[in-house]
Amino acid sequence: MKNIAILLLSLTSFALVSQQDVQFTRYTFVSNMLYNPASIASDYKHKASIAYRNQWRKAQGSPTTLAIGYEHLLSEGKAGLGLNVYHDRLGFDQITHVQTNYRYSLPISTQWQVSLGLKAGITQINTNFDNAVTPDPTPDPIHQYSNVLLPKAGVGIFINSDRAFLGVSMPSALAYTQQKVNINDRNGLLSRHLYASTGYVFGDIEGMQYKPFVFLKYHKAAPLELDLGLQAWYKNRFSVGLSYRTGDALSGIVEANLNKSFTVAYAYDYTVSGLRNFDLGGAHEIVLVYTFESAPIKIPSIHKFANLSKF
Repeated sequence: MKNIAILLLSLTSFALVSQQDVQFTRYTFVSNMLYNPASIASDYKHKASIAYRNQWRKAQGSPTTLAIGYEHLLSEGKAGLGLNVYHDRLGFDQITHVQTNYRYSLPISTQWQVSLGLKAGITQINTNFDNAVTPDPTPDPIHQYSNVLLPKAGVGIFINSDRAFLGVSMPSALAYTQQKVNINDRNGLLSRHLYASTGYVFGDIEGMQYKPFVFLKYHKAAPLELDLGLQAWYKNRFSVGLSYRTGDALSGIVEANLNKSFTVAYAYDYTVSGLRNFDLGGAHEIVLVYTFESAPIKIPSIHKFANLSKF
């Protein structure tokens, strides 16, 4: 199964339509900013992150993703700037995204604030069929190469208190579902995806903190997908968690604060969809975060926010 071109072509199609935005199990540590620009530095910390994901590792041409992010506070936390750079390799496709993000926040009470965000950047889709294994060894000159550049723009809204959050976003509000971009007779396009996320951090109980969270992904051409998870921290130092992605995977997550600045996270996805019959293997994901933070972190989670009473 590893060497059948049909499988790789199917994965390629999935990349262009369903996975134009990268997928991470531990999406909040890579930064919720990937999906929602209004969440930049919502925990009132400057931070940099790097993440790597390898999915279906036993299959030739399996999806791999490398993502780098940086979040910076402005105006004493009332605004923020962010940068995302990430690269997907899947089958014959390589997709690179470079995106800048901006958010501005307004208090709506002493405990809650609302943030509005904008995202803009460019996506490059590069396809090379040189290594395709087909019954006819003669290369197809029409589909041998493809290189397309697409501008990308999105919006988001994020509402939070010091323990709860709710976000809705559309990272590709500027879409290409009607007008296709034709390069070398091959169509490259982006379509609109809608994301929503919510979660809550429960208080300290014998050194434990608990955070249930929900992440919703919607596209009109695909079934509604939910990530349902629960994360538990012990004495602000170590965390374990479980999440379930509907129709796709069951995931285990571990995280640790190495010190006040460095956090490392690892996640493993066990496939529960029909793809498990092909023995493609699960998904491995590792994330490193450096926080520019001198004060102790009460709850080391991206969704434990600072007190908003200062506004």
